Amino acid sequence: MVRGERYEAIFAAEKTLEDVSLCLSFQDPEWKREDYLLIPAAVYDGNRFKIKKQNYPPMFDHSEYELDPPVTVTDIPHFEQEGESVISLRAGDSSLPAVFLYHRTSGKGLAFLYECRSRHGALGENGVVLRESEEGLSITIMDPIVRNDGMYRFGAISSKVPCEDKAGVLQKGDRASLIVEQYAFSCDSLDVFFQIVLRLSHKEDPLAGTRTRREPGENGTPSINGGFRLVEQKYNQYNWKKDGAFYQTGEGQNIFSIWQTGWVGGINAAYALYRSGNPVSRGRAKATMDFMFRHMQAPTGFFYGISDGSNIYGDDFYDQDNKAFAMVRKSADALYFSLRILLRMRLRREIPDPLWVQGARKAADAFVTLFQTYRQLGQFIDVDTGRILVGGSAAGALVPAGLLLAAEYFKEDHYRQAAEEIGEMFDRKVLQTGVIGGGPGEILSAPDSESAYALLESYMMLYEKTGQETWLKRARFAAAIYTTWCMPYDYPFPEGSMFQEAGMVTTGAVWANVQNKHGAPGPCTFSGSAMARLSRALNDPIYLRISEDTRSNIPQYLSRANRPLWNYDRSKASPPGFMCERVSTCDWEGFDKIGGVYETGCWCEASLLLMKADEEDWYS
Repeated sequence: MVRGERYEAIFAAEKTLEDVSLCLSFQDPEWKREDYLLIPAAVYDGNRFKIKKQNYPPMFDHSEYELDPPVTVTDIPHFEQEGESVISLRAGDSSLPAVFLYHRTSGKGLAFLYECRSRHGALGENGVVLRESEEGLSITIMDPIVRNDGMYRFGAISSKVPCEDKAGVLQKGDRASLIVEQYAFSCDSLDVFFQIVLRLSHKEDPLAGTRTRREPGENGTPSINGGFRLVEQKYNQYNWKKDGAFYQTGEGQNIFSIWQTGWVGGINAAYALYRSGNPVSRGRAKATMDFMFRHMQAPTGFFYGISDGSNIYGDDFYDQDNKAFAMVRKSADALYFSLRILLRMRLRREIPDPLWVQGARKAADAFVTLFQTYRQLGQFIDVDTGRILVGGSAAGALVPAGLLLAAEYFKEDHYRQAAEEIGEMFDRKVLQTGVIGGGPGEILSAPDSESAYALLESYMMLYEKTGQETWLKRARFAAAIYTTWCMPYDYPFPEGSMFQEAGMVTTGAVWANVQNKHGAPGPCTFSGSAMARLSRALNDPIYLRISEDTRSNIPQYLSRANRPLWNYDRSKASPPGFMCERVSTCDWEGFDKIGGVYETGCWCEASLLLMKADEEDWYS
């Protein structure tokens, strides 16, 4: 049972006042260090992880190579392992202005939801200050937030950069107010805790602010189909690499935007263009498949990470000549999306190159061998030897889904059996901790949205292929964690910002991770269809609603001829079909970057392509 109370504080100024912040403070004397603190898309389990102070992009040193490393993050806002701690965040530093607490020992939960900007006489943007001490935990909601303990800035080694926040000013007769909703509930597990978080976070009438879904045609927003055609044109004009014959992950400005095997495009986008593209796109998608298997697959069956079309590079930013160092995530994507292409070719009665079929089998066998050897999949591997270099994490969360496709394509049941064993492992080692991370290549092993979604996809496929209710329950758990990354309200962009002038809304945006603190147009790099399938399986509309929020959200962020998106200083507009990953509501790159974008294409274009390719999964 969830019990809620509403607190409202109203202050009327009888004279002019400077340096004003209105506060509502709550105390939790039962709080213990082992309890779970969640601020959606910002703090998971208090972010009480191993801290590695390093500039962007962070990477593990050779001395940190181990099979079972602790969760490791850069110096993001976090609670310390011991002593007093403070976490201070603006409302826009998270996907929802809220704090959720789970007392593991007593089985009690608390939630505090507040407005992003107070609706009556707002002083500024609200925020929260969490202070942990021997007396327990204090939760203070402030209007406006003043982060006296410092702030987090992108690329800074320390999260205690001198703060730029300023208190407000009230003239005589002005009013200021704060509204906080507090909920108390019982929960005997993290699963139950996250189910309650889901329901409180994604209410139809969020306290945080308005909730808007952009329908096709509204504000000039294209449909998914219209957006697909726009991005398809862009891919064929800017992303097609003629010498090499493959779709680049970007426009070729550097090696990261030429070819990456999965994660930010590559074979992920090729599948979508083969599935739903025109004849030219389908032919080029198959050429991309050929490039990947012919040039990027090692004899072990795993895939190298990066290429400029001629040379191969590794995924270690500080030793890229070590081409064997690679993300597990990329090989997982290669397995999953290449088999989706092969299965679609079978339906179309097209004959694949035997090399592709052999390569897909080798990739599936490589993951089976990896798991049999280590009883995990790791985060980074040596592609040439098949040895795990950095273990742990949910970087390989999509592997069970890929192995299930291998079982279907090759009609060999041992791949399904391996998928189930790996799914069990992820349940014990990842899902039950409430910390799912490691999928991106430049956040160490921090919690992230794409790993949570990949785990949801695997659990949904395990349920669909086996019919076992256990997998459906795990899919529901993974989905509840994934939805903490999904914005359920519209952030009020600053007056004069590009997004404010263009009428952009944020309901449905998907945050990246706790290090790179921004929303994004969609999940990286997936369609999100597992949410719709879960909704049907559970006969529960909330998952479909959240996934439809993202489907309606993503086309907004396409630059169009009739509504170009300009860069931050308005000096250059992105061409039609370009989409930047930034949906910035946080000042992690500076206050001037809130509500703006760079003039570049990005992986989120592939997410939109995949939404069209997987459209039947929403409505079949």
